[in-house]
Amino acid sequence: MGKKTDKDALRQRAEEKVEILLRKNLAHHLLDLKGKEVLHELQVHMVELTMQNEELKEAQNALEDAKNRYKALYNSAPACYLTVERDGLICEANLTASSVLNIPRDRLIGSFFQSLLTLESADLFHLFLRRDLHPGEIEVLKLRLHSQEGSPVEMSLSVNAEVDRSSRLVRYRLIFVDPRCFHQKHE
Repeated sequence: MGKKTDKDALRQRAEEKVEILLRKNLAHHLLDLKGKEVLHELQVHMVELTMQNEELKEAQNALEDAKNRYKALYNSAPACYLTVERDGLICEANLTASSVLNIPRDRLIGSFFQSLLTLESADLFHLFLRRDLHPGEIEVLKLRLHSQEGSPVEMSLSVNAEVDRSSRLVRYRLIFVDPRCFHQKHE
């Protein structure tokens, strides 16, 4: 019902624009009524298409703006966000993850998450990847990451599944916060 009403409203607006064009005497050279009716229909259709194109451009611009806002929010979030393939290959990372892990994002993407972990944690993560995580399910993993300071840092990772339209597991989303940030603030 909503689409019909929107289409009718669009048609009405297009008819109004055509009437304005006709008042400007753009169709004065037509002789018979039938030809005028056909021309009128074509003009209305042309104006409808132009208006639809304008609305599509506005919608595309709004989507682009929303994508840019999401990207800025994703990259400036205080938490580390990583998306990994089912084998642990990192395919997305926000700037915070790159900063906390002290690895340039372009090097982080394309590396295996397991390579950032201690051997014991890498084994645990590998075992985790072998089981299915269902849509909406969140798993919390305590893993130890290598750090610049030399001693590993224990982090809690919140892991959820990214699924396709048929609810088939595609990737994992990892979220973690560097606990050293909290210790520095509270000391």
